Amino acid sequence: PIRRLQRFLDFASATELLSAHMPLDEALVRSAELIFLVNDSELIKKKRPAKATAHRPALWMKLLDLGASEVKRRMQDSPYRITASIEKHLETMAVCRCLGRPWAGIGPSGAGKTVLTAIFAALTNAERIRFNVSAGAQGRELLGGYGPIEENGELRFRFIDGPALEAGKKDQALLLLDECNLNQEAQLV
Repeated sequence: PIRRLQRFLDFASATELLSAHMPLDEALVRSAELIFLVNDSELIKKKRPAKATAHRPALWMKLLDLGASEVKRRMQDSPYRITASIEKHLETMAVCRCLGRPWAGIGPSGAGKTVLTAIFAALTNAERIRFNVSAGAQGRELLGGYGPIEENGELRFRFIDGPALEAGKKDQALLLLDECNLNQEAQLV
């Protein structure tokens, strides 16, 4: 019940956010597609605009408050390029960021999820903190724990932040949990 309520709240928030950049009917359809993953619904097909409006390709730029020259500047040192297929995912990631919600990139190996997060980090000036979830990774590796640190020639035990806490303490950070499918769910809980 709570999960359904959260999804409805996300739908309403996404619709409000998107309606500032497109007609309300189109914002409703796009929000339903993003939040409920209902691309093939008969209702969505009926409500979907016959012709996509000109703002769609650059919606993620509007949501991130970026102009074309700023995108070019932020991407100049990146080995990656923004393609049409990446733009759709950037739109979803930008909506998630604006709503303060997490984004989960799910797909087979080599689909581009890691590259997508590198591009999004570059666009948002966020530090990308990557944690490779190996088969034996445990929750304490992700969160952190006590470990030995040398201070003034002496060995002391101090709490060492894991990648999740490290990302949470930064103003602009993107935590990438890579290859989660390799881990058994119980080990990260």
